[in-house]
Formats: sequence, C-alpha cells, structure tokens
Amino acid sequence: MRASRLTAFLCSTTACLALAGCAVVPQPLSLKEVLATNTVNAQRVTQLQEPIYGPITLYEAMARAIKYNLDYRLEMRKQSLRDAEVQQARAEMLPKLAANAGYTARNNDLITSTLDIPTGTEVSPNTISQERAYNSGDVTFSWDILDFALSYERAKQASDSYLIEQEARRKVIQQIIEDTRTAYWRAVSADRMSRKLAHLNGRVAVAISGWRTLQQDGADSPMTALTSERELVQIRRTAEDLQHELNLAKSQLASLMNVAPGTKFLLADQAPAEAPDIIDMSAKDMVAEAVFNRPEIREVAYQGRITEHEATAALLELLPNIKDYGMDAFNDNRFLLNNNWLGWGASVGGNLVKLVQLPERQEAIESSAATIDKRALATTMVVMTQVFVSRTRYRHFTDELETSTQYVETQNGLVDNLRAEANAGAIGTQTLIREEMNLLVAEVERDVAVANLENAAANMMVSMGLDVQPKDVDFKLGVRELTGELKARSADRVALSDRGKYLMELEKARLDAIRKKEEEERRRIEDARRIAAEAQRVKDEEIARVKHEIQLARDEAARAKLEQAQIAKQEAWKARQEVLAAASEARRIKADAQRAHTEEVRQHLAEVALAQKEAHLAVLEAKRTAKAETVRLRAEAKAAREDAKRMRKDALQTRKGVKSAPADAHWEWPWEDSEWVWPWQDNPSAKPQSRRRKP
Repeated sequence: MRASRLTAFLCSTTACLALAGCAVVPQPLSLKEVLATNTVNAQRVTQLQEPIYGPITLYEAMARAIKYNLDYRLEMRKQSLRDAEVQQARAEMLPKLAANAGYTARNNDLITSTLDIPTGTEVSPNTISQERAYNSGDVTFSWDILDFALSYERAKQASDSYLIEQEARRKVIQQIIEDTRTAYWRAVSADRMSRKLAHLNGRVAVAISGWRTLQQDGADSPMTALTSERELVQIRRTAEDLQHELNLAKSQLASLMNVAPGTKFLLADQAPAEAPDIIDMSAKDMVAEAVFNRPEIREVAYQGRITEHEATAALLELLPNIKDYGMDAFNDNRFLLNNNWLGWGASVGGNLVKLVQLPERQEAIESSAATIDKRALATTMVVMTQVFVSRTRYRHFTDELETSTQYVETQNGLVDNLRAEANAGAIGTQTLIREEMNLLVAEVERDVAVANLENAAANMMVSMGLDVQPKDVDFKLGVRELTGELKARSADRVALSDRGKYLMELEKARLDAIRKKEEEERRRIEDARRIAAEAQRVKDEEIARVKHEIQLARDEAARAKLEQAQIAKQEAWKARQEVLAAASEARRIKADAQRAHTEEVRQHLAEVALAQKEAHLAVLEAKRTAKAETVRLRAEAKAAREDAKRMRKDALQTRKGVKSAPADAHWEWPWEDSEWVWPWQDNPSAKPQSRRRKP
C-alpha cells in the first residue's frame, strides 16, 4: 500500500515537471502583431504634442526639444527608475514583519511512543499528540543587524546611481540644446538661401540664353561667351552644394523637436548680424567652471563613492549575522494545552567561506578604484582640452564671421555700383547677374559662418557644463510658457552655476576695484604731475639762481686763484733760486767729501800694501829661519845617528870580548841625558814636516 502511494506520488510529480518543461516554446511575433505594434508606436511618437502655430524661434525650438525629445524623456524615465530603486533600497533597511497561516492534514493519526533509555522498555506506547487536521498561524517581527548595515550601504550606492543618472540626463539635455542651436541656424541659412536662389535661377537661365544668342549671331566671341557661362554655372554649382549641405539641417531640427517627418514649418528669420554674446572669462576660470560643472567628472566621482561603499559592504559581510525576532502564534490542535503563545529569541551565524574570498574581492575592489581614479584623471584632461579647443574654435569662427561680413559688405557695394551702371546702359545684365550670384554665395557663406559661430558658442557652453534649461523641467507647462522661461533664463545667453555666478560677481567686483584703483591712480598721477611740474618750476628757478651764484663764486675764485697763482709763482721762483744755490753748495760739499774719501782710500790702500809687504817679508824670514834650523837639526840628527851606530858597534865588540858584564853596568843613550832637549821644543816652527807622500 505504501509503495503504491509512493509510486503514484512520483508519477504525478514527473508528469507536472514534464508538462511545465514542454509549456515554454519560443513564439515569434506574428506579422499582424508586428504591424499593429509599429503602427501604434508610430502614432504615439508625436501624439499629445502642441501643434505648430507660426514661425519657430530659437527658444521655441529649444522648448520643444526639451519637452518632446524622446532621448531626453528616456533619460527622465531612467532617472525615475533610479529613484524607485533608491526608495526600494531604503525599504530594505526596515525590519521584517511576516504573517504566516496554514492548514495541515493527513490520512491517519500521528502515533508515537516513548522509550525509557536505562531500561529499554516503552513507557507510553501508542500515544497521539496531534490531530489529523489542524490550522496554524503566526505573526513574526524580526530584525537582522547585518542585513540592515548591508542595506544601508546598498541604499547609498543606489543614491549615487541616481545621481549618476541625473548627471547623464544633464549631459543629454546639454547635447540636445547644442544640436538644436546648430541645426536651427543652419536651417535658417538654408531657408534664406532657397528664397534667393529661386529668385536668381530664372535670371541666370535668361543670361545664359542671351550669351548663347550673342555667340550664334557673332556679336560676341565664343571664348568670352563660354567663359562667362562657365563662371555663372560654377557659381550656381557652388551655391547648390551649399544648399544641399544646409537642407538636411531642417530635418535634423524636426527630429530634435520630435516633429513628424514631412511636417511643414517655418523658421523666424532672425539670423544675427553680430557674433553671439558669450561669457567673458579667462581660460583658467573657464577650466575651473568646467571641472566644477561637467557631468562626466561628477559621474566618475559618484562611481568612486560606489566603489568605496562596495569595499565597506565586503567587510560587513564578514561580520556575524545577529538576528532578533518576536512572534505571536496560534495552533488549534486540541492536544495542545496552550494554543496561543508569544515567542522571542536571537540567533548568530556567519559564512566562514567569505573569509577565504575576501582577498580576491578586495583586490578586485582596489583594481576598480584604481581604474576609476585613472578614469577621473583622463576625464579631467579631456574636459580641460575641450575647453581650450572650444575657445579656439570660437575665436576662429569669430574672425571668419568678421571676414565674411566684410566680404558681403564689399560685394554688396560692388553690386550696387554695377546696378547703377546697368541701369545707365554702361554694362550688360550678364555681368550684373554674375556678381549678384557671387553676392548670394557670399551671403550664404556668411550665414554658414553665423551658424558655425553659434555652434562654437553652444559647444563652449557645453564644454563648461553650463545648463541653459531649468534644472527641473515641468512637462505640464505649455510650449509658450516654457519658451518664455528659457528666454528669461537665457537673458545672458548662458545659465551659470552658483559657483560660476559667484566667480562672475567676484570678477565684476575685481574689475570695479581695478577701475576705481585706476581712477585713483590717474588722479594721483595727475596730482603728482601737477606737484612735480610746480616743483620742477621752483627747482628750475632755484637751479638758475644757484647757477648764477656759482658762476659769481667761480669768477671770484678764478680771480683769487690767479692772484694766488702769481704770488705762488714768485715764491716758487725764489724757492727755485734757493734750491739751485743749495744744490750748488751741496755739489761743492759732495766734491770735497769725494776728494777726502779718495785720499782716505789711497792712504788706506798704501797702509794695506805696506802691511802686506811687511807680512810677506816676515813670512820669508820665518821660512828662511825655519829652513836653516831644519838643516841644522838634520845635520845634528845625522851626527847623532852616526854616533849611535858607532856606539852600538863598539858595544857589540865589547859584548863579544867580555863574557859577562858587571852587575852595575848601565848603558845610556846620548839623548837620555836630562839636559837634552829637542830642537823644536823651543821653536815649534822648526819641527820637521812629514814627508809622507800625499795620495
């Protein structure tokens, strides 16, 4: 029985799953559905729009673009979606209040038994504690702290996403306004050119026919006629090329205003003759305004905040999940003693696997933050470059418009003169038509320069991130009311931000201060010049008086100097005579001294010569005496040696003759006598010199 029930349950479950899987089959739209959908959408594109009552001005074109442009409406719906997501994220932070109710039934009783663990016997066998069918319900209030923290971070991320979408909406509307201004002025130029070109085409055809007639009749040379015809055809071709380029502008303007294609509408002919007004700001202030206002830079900043919140959320997910709850429950099971009760509790839990995933997630978040930082730098550089490029384009097209206007004025004067000559019969109509065509091309080129300059002005405002439209567009306003609001808002041609207005006020105050300072400086300079002129006059008079006194003093000094010079000259002559006398006396004294010195030197030299002579004689005498003494001493020494030889000889003979000498016998040398003295002891100079040969 139980097996059959299980088999039936499995079969029914399998059949349900098979039926659910086979029920989903791709079903493409039928031709009728596609046709119906596209037809409805084509009708809905331009429905509920105010009709065009008259010529459209620039501000009306802007108002229709803001009010009916589908791209802008799409951005508005995206912003509403982000706002709803923010509200939903805020609701996620609220606690949970859940109500549950149910009915439970079974085909037999729930019978249980109780087993005594120590004895292993059933204590209460076959007991019933639940009815076969019963109702239950509860109301539970719970609050998860971790979910609240994560929902708080997600709500801030949703808020930043909403702000990003708001900046994207600003970017779209700025682009729409820029495209509308460009398309409007080009469409105006196309309308003006079409009217003038239609007026001149007939005259050009008549002129070409006239030249051909003159050529056939031989009244004019073929080269002249063909050259003139070629010039006219070339001018008309240039004009048609410009018209073809400008004809698309009206269709683009209709698309921007969300006007159905093919709708006829007129444009107010209000092409400006002068350059459009633009903010008179320095490049530095314009870059500062752009960095402050541009939606792209703010979007990157909001993306950076979303990444920061994502890093915080990654850390919060690692915390334990703390959940508090309270409930009020009931159950109509008759076996329960208490069918209604209150319950409460708390639980803590966490996913430990996320600890392992944290490094990879943090690395991804850091990489995203670094990417956003580099993107911010790149975006800032692009914005700064766009500001300088827009300034350069505006200046270029300003010069181009001035040149085109000057050319039109010159060509217009030339055409006026040619018309007067043509009326007088001085020239032919062909020449007048050719110059009128040149005038038409010049006017078209001037209109194109105006359109380009308007585009450059709009591009400059977009590069600075300025909003021409109101911040919060009220779609309930009519086209006329919105046009008036745009016109009032664009009184200064631009809608500066609060920072830009503050900078403009500062610039105005600075210019006023500069003008005031220049006025004070001018008055101060004038006063200084007046005082300087008066001082110069007094100074000149004083200088003249001083110069006169100086001249008188110089004359007096010259006379005194001349007198002193004469006196000094006389005294100098006397002093010179005295000096000459003193010099003569000095020369005489010097001559006497020289003679006395010469006599003294002569006497000294004579004395020195006499002394040297006496010394020489003394030396000669000493040498002679020493030589004689030496000879004498040598002779005495020789005699002494001979005596000694003789005595030794006698002594030898005596020793041979006598065997032994007496004990008291004593031999004395002749010089052993105490009275013997060497000859040189009394005269050291008589000492014999050594005869050792010098090496």
